[in-house]
Amino acid sequence: MKAPPEESLLSRLKRHWLLMLVLLFVVLLLAGYAAGFRPGPGLTVVRVGTLEVTGLTPGTTIFTDLASRGTTRATSFRVALVPGTHTVIVSAPDDEPFERTVTITSHETTTISPILVPQKPVPTVLEGAAAANAALAISAAAMPTSGAPLTVGCTNVYVMDNRVLAAPATTTPGCEVPPEYLCTNGSCAPTLAYAPTTPIHSVIPFPGRTDAVIVATGPSVNVIGLDPRYPQYFAPVIKAQDPRIGTASTSGFYLFDSGASYFIAL
Repeated sequence: MKAPPEESLLSRLKRHWLLMLVLLFVVLLLAGYAAGFRPGPGLTVVRVGTLEVTGLTPGTTIFTDLASRGTTRATSFRVALVPGTHTVIVSAPDDEPFERTVTITSHETTTISPILVPQKPVPTVLEGAAAANAALAISAAAMPTSGAPLTVGCTNVYVMDNRVLAAPATTTPGCEVPPEYLCTNGSCAPTLAYAPTTPIHSVIPFPGRTDAVIVATGPSVNVIGLDPRYPQYFAPVIKAQDPRIGTASTSGFYLFDSGASYFIAL
């Protein structure tokens, strides 16, 4: 029996052209994905940017646009996002959730560090010298005014008409460019950060942050984000009878209430 003639390479290519096109498309798609390109609005293709979340505790879950991006075992987390505005939620174990709106730029990294406040902080009773130190810190926490504001990073914070206001700290070295939330269309002015319905007793910096303060008002102590744009950060810390607070350290603050002094760890 005569053997069939061998099929030429050209004939094979013609017969499998569709498969080769599919393979070429897959290769190009994977190469584009590795280079940071993703489908954009409509039929566009855009190059992604990176969101980096720092200052985390192990077991923190990151959400972007209400979709879980995973739970981290490290102190930082990175995820690629298409350019535009995204909602970020940081859900850390035993802490109040943190939410922020971010703008991602193509081929750039946007970094945020969430404010993390314990959901149920446990006060530590102070006695002796520790209580005396707390009393001194609390008495030194004078109510900030427009003439003698509390400077937090590049923001001057003060109380007027039972409202917490924030203004650019333009005389502070390194603060020639004020925070963007204090400026609109190139004009910067004092901005309302918090308007409680109960009397404000004390305002102190949030330890280790330049974007938040701790406010004792009425029977409550709360953490307030200075950026008033939605979603503004607000976290209740503790309820008391008539709380007075003072700066303690980079890990908490002092509280005086009902004749006793406490340390509240954050």
